[in-house]
Amino acid sequence: MGTSRTQPEVGLTQAAAPFNPTPSAVHRNVLILEDDDVDYKRHKKFLTADLLETYNLQRASTVNQALELTNNENFDCILVDYYLPDATGMDFVSQLKQKSNEPPAMVLLTGQQDTNLVAKAMKEGVQDYLDKNSVTPESLTRTIRSAIHLAEMREELNKSNQKLRERALHDALTGLANRTLFEDRCEGALNLCQRNGNKPAILLLDLNDFKPINDTHGHDVGDKVLQIASERFNTCLRESDTLARLGGDEFAILLHGINSIENVEAVVARLKETVAEPFTYKNIPLNISVSIGLATFPCDGQTYADLLEIADKAMYCDKQKRKD
Repeated sequence: MGTSRTQPEVGLTQAAAPFNPTPSAVHRNVLILEDDDVDYKRHKKFLTADLLETYNLQRASTVNQALELTNNENFDCILVDYYLPDATGMDFVSQLKQKSNEPPAMVLLTGQQDTNLVAKAMKEGVQDYLDKNSVTPESLTRTIRSAIHLAEMREELNKSNQKLRERALHDALTGLANRTLFEDRCEGALNLCQRNGNKPAILLLDLNDFKPINDTHGHDVGDKVLQIASERFNTCLRESDTLARLGGDEFAILLHGINSIENVEAVVARLKETVAEPFTYKNIPLNISVSIGLATFPCDGQTYADLLEIADKAMYCDKQKRKD
């Protein structure tokens, strides 16, 4: 008959230690816009007890106090009470959106079961809402995390959309405005000059003998020539002017505030001189020059299409003179 042995207790040490999940490196700055002391203390208690994230909490009792705090600090999330002494929570949301293109995540706290109010809040940019009468630690922390995640997704989406807009309106090789953006700015300049008399001029520029460079040395060298030319053109212009690449080796410039044709001709001369400076790329000595045609408003035309046509004809005349 076998001897009975007392089995050792397993894991007493581990069981005795309190459960402590791996501390998260996430620290959240949260502003609580709440004028009621009882509600504020309850929200603070719930967030302080969260084991997954650490919250740096600040409180504002009025809309003005909250706006002041957002001027000096960045918050990951703002809990917004609807009824406040100086305004409503929706007033705060609207004012914050006006001064910030990327406002933080916001959660509306309301004791009303008003679907219209909730729909309006979501439309104005609030990520989520909570019923103050039934909020729990779990629902509060879960809603804050979800709101922050949605706000981060919104910011990334806005950045992506901005990049797409930039690509749609700019030349990929040189970063200059493309034909669409150039035409839009010219139309805007023409509309503006009819009100304030600020006369614009359009220049069309075409690099001379660019095709032989591409054919002889390859597109890599040709692309470099286009980039160098665009950089040199830019050095001759003011910030208010617009330089665009219309395609191939053709560029265009919109000049604002032209006082005389002599001023435009001086810009043309400077552009030709600057771009003609020799340079070397991949041990290949390169020389480039440019033919330029100009058209001024209102002498040469009243519309963008008219001015572009006149400038185009003038540019080919300039190119022909060079050949002759």
